[in-house]
Amino acid sequence: MSHLHKISCFFLILLIMASCSKGPVTVDRDMRRTIDTLYRNKASLITQKTDSLCKIKRDSLYPVWLDSVLKQRKLERERILDKRR
Repeated sequence: MSHLHKISCFFLILLIMASCSKGPVTVDRDMRRTIDTLYRNKASLITQKTDSLCKIKRDSLYPVWLDSVLKQRKLERERILDKRR
């Protein structure tokens, strides 16, 4: 079982336990610190992965995005010109 999977299971169990309780859930300072540390570590890892994926895909996707924007602008110009006629 991967570390990420274990963390996900931990938060799922915590969520289930919290939803089944009748009163508010209290989280002590150590638990809050642990949750915050896990979140920051995983958020940083996810950000690094998405940034690297963006860099990899950027060269292939940029021309497609540019073509799409140019196509939309051309359609807008044509609509405006058609309204003036």
